[in-house]
Amino acid sequence: MRKHDIQTHELHYMGPRLPAINVKVYSFGCTAEDVAERFQCNEELAIKAINFWFESAVEQFWEEATEIARTIFPDATVNSAGRSSGWLVLSGLSALALWDAPAVQRFARLQKEVRRLMAYLTSSDYMLEAIESNRWAEEGAEHYNFFDAKDGTVKCIAEEKRKAIQAGFGPVVRQ
Repeated sequence: MRKHDIQTHELHYMGPRLPAINVKVYSFGCTAEDVAERFQCNEELAIKAINFWFESAVEQFWEEATEIARTIFPDATVNSAGRSSGWLVLSGLSALALWDAPAVQRFARLQKEVRRLMAYLTSSDYMLEAIESNRWAEEGAEHYNFFDAKDGTVKCIAEEKRKAIQAGFGPVVRQ
């Protein structure tokens, strides 16, 4: 990688252009049909599960990408920029024009590790494992689908909703 290969983006409209990595996601490892088939649920529930996975993956991405960037560029501040936070932008560093070859190589390493993280978090294996372990493809699931009960056990919200409906405490249906 050379200095002129480094993409830049502004944090604020008309602000200075800073070193940046395009982190937009254009495709996922699985489709709603794949999720519906794997978890034997309808497509609407599969889409909901994918949305929960995506929200969680985005949160995890920014946490891990920030750690990676701080390891490589300890003085940098990691920012998200763009309409949908599609850019990882580094601020707090010297101007890109002043970077030496080792700084450019550190940026190349950062870009490679960030792209590897993106590929992992959007892979079908990770996606299906996250949906399964969080039980997001179950009726009544929520993004944060588990809670600590008073008795010290961990309960699944989807399962507790199902039990309540079976016990007659389900949603009121008006006629």
